[in-house]
Amino acid sequence: MRSDPHGMCTKNLFEDDTSIVETTFFPDAYHLFYNVLDYGRPYLISGKVEENWGAITLTVDGIRSLMAQLMLLTFCRSKDQGI
Repeated sequence: MRSDPHGMCTKNLFEDDTSIVETTFFPDAYHLFYNVLDYGRPYLISGKVEENWGAITLTVDGIRSLMAQLMLLTFCRSKDQGI
């Protein structure tokens, strides 16, 4: 994670088997989500896709750990099924 020395924003690269996505975290989003970020883990990321000078970026407004989300779904399903 690269941080702007003035605290303006951070730029990060996330990748999967198909692509690499450059993301931008502005200060409010960064302070909300920095504790979730860890190298090499899967995430569900939401935000606004933008194109500037031919480069496509994602301005992040939400990020969740995929593993935590899967655990929550598994728990909810087992609770609904009375397990």
